[in-house]
Formats: sequence, structure tokens, C-alpha cells
Amino acid sequence: ATWAWADVVAAGHPPPSQAQVERLRHHCAELARRGSGTVPAVRSSIEAFSLMCTAETGRAEQATDPQVWEQAADTFDRLQHPYPSAYARMRQAEALLVRRAHSTHAADVLRRADGLARALGARPLLEDIAALAGRARIALETPPAAAAPSEPGVLAVLTARELEVLHEVAYGYTNKEIGKRLFISEKTVGVHVARIFTKIGVHSRVQASAV
Repeated sequence: ATWAWADVVAAGHPPPSQAQVERLRHHCAELARRGSGTVPAVRSSIEAFSLMCTAETGRAEQATDPQVWEQAADTFDRLQHPYPSAYARMRQAEALLVRRAHSTHAADVLRRADGLARALGARPLLEDIAALAGRARIALETPPAAAAPSEPGVLAVLTARELEVLHEVAYGYTNKEIGKRLFISEKTVGVHVARIFTKIGVHSRVQASAV
């Protein structure tokens, strides 16, 4: 449920009500409380998912913490649960990128997540990892297959980064939102948007989106 809450916020949809948030917090706390008195094997699993609850809550509140994600991933590694470990590593890399620090470390963490997900054949997770890598301009160990060549068009004049920005503009994101998604400053997004308008000969975001 905390994962869904965080994804709703990340997608720009209205967040849940305060009552719903409090209910989620109560469930997370109750999970940790009940798990504290169980046998070690069960307790370790519950501790891992409690860490995941804490990490997802931080992501939902736009205060995602890479250290909490790392703790969750390490715990799942010890329990030999590769899927939640890969997911937590992906979120750890995302949290590092959001803070615009340790970009080399973020790339290493994301590649580790990619390796785990690839070994599992977890296609939806691999797609999420690839999307994050694309937005952050991180090269994964196994790059995606190149798209089939197409006829040059009006967008051929744009750089790869300008194409990424235009893609986000076409989805209706503001400069601030685009900056967060691509891990660049709002000012840099504005420069890219201005260059895009000049290169493809448009005067508004609506016209650019249409192109």
C-alpha cells in the first residue's frame, strides 16, 4: 500500500487523504510490532518489509532516503530474496540521483539492480530500471537493442537530451517536474525547451507537443 501511495504521488496524481495516510502508518507500525515477537526467520522478513514501508513512505513524502533503501536491500540480500532486493536497489539509485550526489555510486547501484532483475527475468522491473537509467543517462551493462533506423524528420535536429525533454513536455510535465524526472535543474530544462522551440520552429509547448 505504501508503494502504491508513493507511485500515485510520483505520477502527479492527488495524494491519499490524511485519514488514509494515518491508516497506512498504523498498519506499518502494527506490522513491525507484531513481528518483533516472532521466531527469528519470520522476524527478519518482517523487519525487511518494515524497512520497505519506511522507505516507500519517504518516497511518497518526497523525502526518499538512499540509506533506508540500502538497508532494506541488504536485508533482503541476507534473506536471499532477490526481487525485493533489486527493487530496493533501484529505489536507492533513484534516491541518490534525486539528491544529485554520488552519481557514480548511483550508477553502480542501478547496474546491480539491473543484474539481479535480469537474472530473474523480471521484465516489468527491468523496464522500470531501464527507464530510470535513461532519464539519468546511465549506461547499463546490457544496453537495450537499438531502434530500427527511420527517415530523418523535423526532430532530427534535436540532441538526445532535447528529445528526452520534448518527450516530457509532450506528456504535459512542467519544467520543474521535468527537472525532477531527468535529475537536472529547472533552469537547465528551460534552456533546453527554448532551444527546442528554436530548432523545430514552434512558439508554445502545445505546438511542440503536436510536433
